[in-house]
Amino acid sequence: MIRFYIETLNDKRYDELVELTSTKQYTTKTIKDYKLDLIKQNIAGVLKEINLKKIESISEVVQYNNEYFCKIYCAGDVILNVF
Repeated sequence: MIRFYIETLNDKRYDELVELTSTKQYTTKTIKDYKLDLIKQNIAGVLKEINLKKIESISEVVQYNNEYFCKIYCAGDVILNVF
């Protein structure tokens, strides 16, 4: 799943990306608003790219309020270019 998320981010497949992202942290934004923000950033010259080298480990999955969380420890490069 993490590899698919990174591929959708790198390929700018925003429809798929917003489906994978929990928007509960953005309480004032809808999924459509979040997608528009990603598109605007791309148009404005903000390039985000992740080069995943390997997944080190994944923590135990914890359930909280009917949602599941875990920490993913990985190695790689995160590139953020602002033009």
